[in-house]
Amino acid sequence: MNGKTKINSLIQSLPKGSVLLPSWLLSEGYSYELQQSYRKSGWIKSIGKGAMIKSGDPLMLVGAISALQNIENINIHVGGRSALELQGLAHYLQINSHETTLFVNGRTKLPLWFTNNHWDTKNILYNLSLFRDEKL
Repeated sequence: MNGKTKINSLIQSLPKGSVLLPSWLLSEGYSYELQQSYRKSGWIKSIGKGAMIKSGDPLMLVGAISALQNIENINIHVGGRSALELQGLAHYLQINSHETTLFVNGRTKLPLWFTNNHWDTKNILYNLSLFRDEKL
């Protein structure tokens, strides 16, 4: 598969707003050199060290959460009112909520590409732990 066909396949297969991590791209057969070539050609753009999106895509929180959960194996999830909205129960809630409630375990450190970007919704992050002592 040549470079053009490969990038077309990538662009067409991913949902809008998907965050691309170099480790995932590498596992899918996109070498670091090829990733760099795509960035230079304008097909994908960096959103911070270690993360990219397709050029022209908006910064969507859902794409970032997906990358954190599925690629970085970080236990982060949507909760509270935001979770109800995702379940289609928004008609019971306040209209026009532009905040997303996120929960992460304990002292989980989120990557800078996530914390330094302004996503399509404001996120409110809660670090929670079942026990006070992380070793438990």
